[in-house]
Amino acid sequence: MEEEAINLAGKSSLWELAGIIKRCDHLITNDTGPMHIAGAVRTKVIAIDGPTRFGPYGGEGHLILQTNLPCVGCGGMTTCDKGDCMRAIEVEDVLAALKYQRGEIPHSAFRIPHSDKVNVYTSGTSPPKRLFEYYPLMTYAPGQITNDLLRFGHINLWIQENNRLGFKEEPLSLEEVNKELTRRYGRKAFTEAAKYTQESIRLLKDYRQKPKDPRIDKFFGLFSILFDQEVYSGQDFRKWKLSASLFLENFLCAWVDTIKR
Repeated sequence: MEEEAINLAGKSSLWELAGIIKRCDHLITNDTGPMHIAGAVRTKVIAIDGPTRFGPYGGEGHLILQTNLPCVGCGGMTTCDKGDCMRAIEVEDVLAALKYQRGEIPHSAFRIPHSDKVNVYTSGTSPPKRLFEYYPLMTYAPGQITNDLLRFGHINLWIQENNRLGFKEEPLSLEEVNKELTRRYGRKAFTEAAKYTQESIRLLKDYRQKPKDPRIDKFFGLFSILFDQEVYSGQDFRKWKLSASLFLENFLCAWVDTIKR
């Protein structure tokens, strides 16, 4: 910094905070209320995320930095004393993201010092309606497509349970999913991604033999709230997770089959 920092913590009202953030060119923050205020007042955000991935809704050019660890996605539903996902993001990573956001680094040249440890996601203005989310800013890296497939399978799992509760919604089709994946990565990346997807299929199969893998459990954490509802009374959440893991496995297998054809 070239100027002395101004600490306004606890010194503003909510309205004053919105006004202060609006005067900023950028807000570097973790996943907080002020992050969403910045999105509302059109201030560019660089969010440093931990186990969950959230950024401001709407607007173009917001960035999310998140560690590329197998346990990321736990949703904060478990107690974690390690804090690996936050500590792996270093000052140099955030500065590189800031320079890109300021236009000092072109997209073709954008790299961060620890690109094997940190994923960078950006927001867009016109993504597909049902698949709105932040998409990877950097070029395709092995495993990204598989991670997206698991998220899409997770969406379909929620749709299945919502329909059980009386809602009517069509699941994401493989055609719809492939259209979005093609937009993000291009079809050439699919063949290599299929190899990584096979590993996730193996993990899901192993989970049904020994259901204690945190990498798989993280997909089911929020579903526990459903079992407090009357329609689920008397059902065993552990048994449900086994059937849910089979659901995800079948979703991934169906996608791999489309690549082989």
